[in-house]
Amino acid sequence: MNKTQKEILIGKLLGDAHISKISDTKARFQIAQSDKQSEYVEHLYEIFKDLCGTAPKYNVGKYTTVYFNSLSSEELLDVYRMFINDNVKGVPQNIKEILTARGLAYWFMDDGTSYYAKGRQSKNIKSSVLFCTDCFTKDDVELLIDTLKENFNIQSSLSKPPTRKGYRIYIGTREAQKFYDIIEPFIIDSMRYKIKRPYIL
Repeated sequence: MNKTQKEILIGKLLGDAHISKISDTKARFQIAQSDKQSEYVEHLYEIFKDLCGTAPKYNVGKYTTVYFNSLSSEELLDVYRMFINDNVKGVPQNIKEILTARGLAYWFMDDGTSYYAKGRQSKNIKSSVLFCTDCFTKDDVELLIDTLKENFNIQSSLSKPPTRKGYRIYIGTREAQKFYDIIEPFIIDSMRYKIKRPYIL
């Protein structure tokens, strides 16, 4: 893998990508999204094409997805070991060393969302960011919060929605603007709708 591929794969594995062990010496990853995000998948395939055997395919069912698999390799086994422990995906303990701005942007395109909120007595429309990290443990999510602070100087907090079993990462309005400044250069056109800047009515 080249540097760009590795940075993006780290971000994708914090998000929707899967990685699996094929043998004692090799692993491979899969990228799959809703068919509504086919442009995003095609973009990712162009990045990882030299690591793959076949182009993206459609899986038609109740929910149609578009996906592609990498070829198995020894190098990917090292990545597998960082993310998988006892067959459960977690956050690598060295995430502070390997998560870059590019990786952060791809994690956001997978599992991040932005939303607007209006103050009761204000014309200011505020914008916040939420990362859906429900699949990770509380300790893992807190590690990601520390990583956002140390790597990108982004202050965030732990969120526990009452209707969810897991934990999420919340970035408030002021910090969200710093966050957007960091990731925006890497956001592809079809995913730019996820970035919501504040405005005044």
